[in-house]
Amino acid sequence: MKQIHTIQDLLDMGFKVVSKAYLKENNLLGFKHLKINNQFNSSRKDLIGEVLNTKLNTGKWVYAIVSSNGEILKTGKAECKGGITGRLGSYLSGNPKYNENDSGKPTNASTNRRAYKAIVDLLNQNLEVEFLAYPVPVEYKEEKIWDVTKIVPKQNVQQFEQVLYEKLNLSYTLNGKPKWNRENKAFKS
Repeated sequence: MKQIHTIQDLLDMGFKVVSKAYLKENNLLGFKHLKINNQFNSSRKDLIGEVLNTKLNTGKWVYAIVSSNGEILKTGKAECKGGITGRLGSYLSGNPKYNENDSGKPTNASTNRRAYKAIVDLLNQNLEVEFLAYPVPVEYKEEKIWDVTKIVPKQNVQQFEQVLYEKLNLSYTLNGKPKWNRENKAFKS
């Protein structure tokens, strides 16, 4: 198994930069997403880009958060309705102003809060933070649902995330895994 040591290894596997973090007014985090013209901007009017014929706002993805100092900071999966842009957008819920919901109760966004703060800290140190992503191919299988047989998509994004995690062998962390990943394996079954 070829191991992943650098950001270039991810790019060689087919990962592509899909978003770039930036600071807006008042030290707030924003993202500039890849657009159809291969430019990056935060406009919602421009057509969204794609990687390997998959639009960023559809499908299932594995991703890595990387910094311009050469570190792979976190890996994960995006299996939400909004594709990789939906997952990256969820990091914005880590904004400290969202620490409580409308009823004053704490939100369940500790991962997003931690990542939000860490990304803002890196940007304030004049480092760039980018999101690399790879679309997980959709495969189908026959499945019986009660008395009806349907062709349904296989849920294979967890396996892609796990193999990505196993391939990581980073020299700048004690366990060889990204420092923002807190688990011992990519997903819990």
